[in-house]
Order: sequence, then C-alpha cells, then structure tokens
Amino acid sequence: MKNADPGPARTDPPARVSASFVLLLGVFLGTLTGFAEVGLLFALSQLGDRMVFLGRHAAWMRPAVEGAVFVIAGLLLLAFLGARRWSARLDVTLGIYLLLATVAGLQLVPQLHPLARIVLAAGASLQLARWLSPHLVGRDRLVKRAGAAAISCVVVLAATWTLGPRTLERRSLAALGPAPAGAPNVLLVILDTVRASSLSVYGHERPTTPFLETLAREALRFERAISPAPWTLPSHASMFTGRSTHELSADWRRTLDAEYPTLAEYLRENGYATAGFVANLGYCGWESGLGRGFIRYEDNPVSFRQAITESSLLNTVVDHRWFKTLVGRDENFMRKSGDEVNRAFLDWLRGQPENRPFMAFLNYYDAHDPYQPPEPFRSRLATGASRGRMSPLHRWNDDPFNPLPADSIIRQEREAYEGAIAYLDQKLAELVGELEHLGRLDETIVIITSDHGEEFGEHGVYDHGNSLYIEGIHVPLLIRYPPRVDGGRVRVEPVSLTRLPATVLDLVGFESAGPFPGGSLMESESEAVRSDVSYSPGLPDWFPVSRGDMRSAIRGPLHYILNGDGTEELFELSTDPAERWDLSERTEYGAALLRLREDVR
Repeated sequence: MKNADPGPARTDPPARVSASFVLLLGVFLGTLTGFAEVGLLFALSQLGDRMVFLGRHAAWMRPAVEGAVFVIAGLLLLAFLGARRWSARLDVTLGIYLLLATVAGLQLVPQLHPLARIVLAAGASLQLARWLSPHLVGRDRLVKRAGAAAISCVVVLAATWTLGPRTLERRSLAALGPAPAGAPNVLLVILDTVRASSLSVYGHERPTTPFLETLAREALRFERAISPAPWTLPSHASMFTGRSTHELSADWRRTLDAEYPTLAEYLRENGYATAGFVANLGYCGWESGLGRGFIRYEDNPVSFRQAITESSLLNTVVDHRWFKTLVGRDENFMRKSGDEVNRAFLDWLRGQPENRPFMAFLNYYDAHDPYQPPEPFRSRLATGASRGRMSPLHRWNDDPFNPLPADSIIRQEREAYEGAIAYLDQKLAELVGELEHLGRLDETIVIITSDHGEEFGEHGVYDHGNSLYIEGIHVPLLIRYPPRVDGGRVRVEPVSLTRLPATVLDLVGFESAGPFPGGSLMESESEAVRSDVSYSPGLPDWFPVSRGDMRSAIRGPLHYILNGDGTEELFELSTDPAERWDLSERTEYGAALLRLREDVR
C-alpha cells in the first residue's frame, strides 16, 4: 500500500519580536560595530605610524554614537511598522542592522566604489541575517543582557577617558622640576592657512588685520618668513623640532615620531607647564604626534560635531556634496572656532600658578577652507555675491573635469577667506587684551605666525599643499617681548620657521639652543631657506606636486623650485613678487641656479 502524499512542506512563520527587543538588539549591534571600527582603525594606525584620524575619545564615543545611530534606525523601523499595524520580524530587523554594520565597516575602505560598498554590504548582510536569525529566536533575555553590557562598557570607558587625563595632568604638574629664575612665559600662536599677502599688516589693501598692525608697533615683524612646508602637519613638526621637513617622519599619512625632541618636551623638562589648544582636529589632533611634551593637549572635544565624525555612517552623509547642497552650507566638522580656542586656553591659564612659567601653543583654524567667518566679518569685507554659506571654489576643486573657475568665484572665495582672517584678528585682540588684563602680557614671549599660506589661482592651482609657489609658503611672523625685542622693527631677509625653537630658547635665556639647530632669529644669518612637499597619490594631474616630490630654496631675492619631474623654475621676488616670469633659462642666472640646486640637495 502506497503512503499518502504528505502535501507541500510546512514552513514556520517568520519569528516576530517586541519593540524592546528591536531597540536592545540595535544597541548591542551598533555598539559592537563601533568597537570593531575602533579596533580596525587602531590596527591600521600601527602600520608605519599611519594616521587614521581617530579622535581622542574614539574608544567610547564611536561605539556610543554608532549605537545611537542603530537605535534611531530601529525607532524608524518601529514607526513604519506601527503605522501599518505590523509587528517586527526578526530576520528583517537583523538584516537592517547588519546592513548598517557592513556599510559602516566598508566606509573604512576608501578604495572601494560607493556602489560596490552597497552591493557588498547588501549581499553580506542578507546571508548573515539568514544564518543568524534562527539562533536568536527566543533569546530575548540574552539580547537584553548584551545590550546592557554594551551600555555599561561604554560608560566605563567614557569615565576612564574623561577622568584619567586630568589625574595624569595633576601628577605631571606636581612632578615638574624648578624653572630657570625669572623665566618668561611662551605663547606660540599659529594661524592655520594664513598667508602674509592677505594681511593688511603686510601691505594688503583691505583692512584684514587692524589689531596686528597695532601689535606690530610693539613687535619685531619679519617681512619674508617662509614656512618649511605648504601644509599643516610637516610645517608644525618643523616648527616644534627645528628640523627641515625632509628630516622628519610627518607626512600625508604618517605621524611625527619621537626621533627628535620637541620644544614642548624641552621646556617641560626645564620646569615649564606646557599646554596645547588646537582647532585643526585632523592634522593637529592627538594622533598626529604634535602633542608630545604637552602636559595638557586639548583637541577633539566631546561635542555633537565630534560625535558626527566618530560615526562612519553619519560622517559619510554629512560630508557628501549633495547633503551640503541640500542644507545650503559647507562644513568641516574637524575644527573648532577661535572663540573656543581662546576660551579653553584662558580657562587653563587662570588655573595655573603665577610663579611657574608656561609654554602654550594655540592653533586657529578659521581661515582654512571652507571659509565660514561669522557675521559681521563675512559681510564686512564681502560683496553681496560673497555672503553665501557654500564654497563654490571647493566645489570646483572636486570637479574631475576641472573647468577653470570664473573670476567671480575666485573673488567670492578670497573675500570669504579675508573675512575669516579679520575674525582671527579680532580673536587675537581679545586674547592679548585678556593677557594684559591678567598682568601676564609683558612677561610672555608672544609669537604669531602661520603654518602655510593659500593659493587662489595665481599659478592655476588653489588651496594648499599642492605646490611651492610663494603664496603657499610666505607667512606672517611677529615676535613681541619687550625685555628683549625692540618694537616696531622689520627684518626683510628671508627666514625659516624652523628656527623658532632656537629663538625661543634664546629669548628665554638659555645659554645654548639645546637640541635645536638653525640658530636664533634674533641673530641675522644669510642662508638659504628651504621648503618641501612630498608627492601624494590621487591628486589631480594639474597639481604641480602630482609630478613627484618638490623642493624649493629662497636665497636673497631668488626663489628656486625643483619639481618632481626634474623641471626647474626660478623667480626674482624683489622685482616679481607674484612670480609671473620664470628665469631658469636665463644665462645670467646660471651661477645662482647652481648654488640653489645645492641648497635643495
């Protein structure tokens, strides 16, 4: 007798889960995703001192923020299902969370095309959800415990990362040895991306720096101070160590290593309380290596802006051009304002004993693109067309076809840039005024300079870090210290910012320059001033640095540039300050050219 046909196989209905299960699962998987990102980025950072731009609080902020993103996704899912009177399916819920997790992870692989990331993430999350769903059926208690454990772990890490540095700071201050008798304070102010030619104190026709013009009457001003590099990290590294950039590890993706001592380390060893307050949270952040020697180093704050940068998912959205166009504003979340830098420094200073000298480093970032000066500075130096919140030149630089921007776009960007400089000038006035109010100004060596300049199409390129033309390396430099520096003087010969550490030790009163080469700027020296920038892959072909490492030397009025492909350029700055005429083929400059070639070997 034949067996009866059992009919079609029964399939169990999809497992349904409660709203609390959905949210707790989101907490656990989101937090786990954040921890996985931190682990991966930390592993990458250990490969040759590589920079991955992990924030100081990333160990707890990234898991916390990714957990919050997943919970928001869960709430949106529940709201969608509730509107249709449906209950949540386990496999769908798990699939959505795993899709977010894999997309977040693949964002850390920039070589992948965005579409490829989405396809890979969708395929991986679908397979994982199918495999994992049956194992979570009826495991409500396990999921609740996992969610609670994730929250507890984040809270413990947050407390450790927040309270630990303050405890270490107190101990470090207590362990400081005696400082030299009568040693002055040192305040090093670096105006990120501020070129000398856009400052009225350097002859610019628009009133961008009225306060610096006043300060220059009490300071030594260097007419031709030259940055050792046309971008942030190597330039700061040189100013801190006294070494040329080609001697240092600091580069596009590498941090400053500990081979050479820094000014902060040396002064700390000699009894100084040291502190750094930076607004450039990327290339000046704690990961960069620039914080070595500072007892306190304030970079990435615990804030909403920082929370966005600590989420691969959120950061991808807010950094995309279409999102910026939608909200009508360019924004760089890896920055702080001049107000925030001033406030942090002055709060720290008021807590320091007056009988111990301090060395403080302040980095301002407001003149870096996108140029977003607040009112009234945006309007004060701008025409009506320049008062928007988007950066047309920044958008043009992202265009792979590179149509030349119109003159109106260049003017618009320059006016916004100059408005940002005017804002910084006001912040400097407030800073110096408060130092004077506290009675500490005249006992402080005040150094105001910049790490590099900015280009606005003078040689067909924009931004910085892509060439060695004068607009990118000519920076302001003023030193005010009445006991040793005569106010109102101007030095016209070219000088390098690599000599700042030796200069500080000279002004403080040390008998030698210690470990810092180059000699003090208080002594006149006739020497070649060198600048370098290294090749970075992925830059547009029209950038000069795309042809390879570049070197330049300024000796007297002559500026020599050696391009990566071996071609040379030579300009005479005294008669051609805008570098319009290349003299490298002129026979009468042959001897000078030979000497300049030796200067960049």
